[in-house]
Amino acid sequence: MNQRDIETFNKAVESLRQYRRYEIVDENNNNLLDDLYVDPIE
Repeated sequence: MNQRDIETFNKAVESLRQYRRYEIVDENNNNLLDDLYVDPIE
């Protein structure tokens, strides 16, 4: 693996980690899941 592959892999891992912890935020540090998540039961 070259350095670019390693960096891309690390970004993907961090993205999954954030999603799992519900910490996906926009550039203003607002939680995006609060706006994007739709409860199918509601």
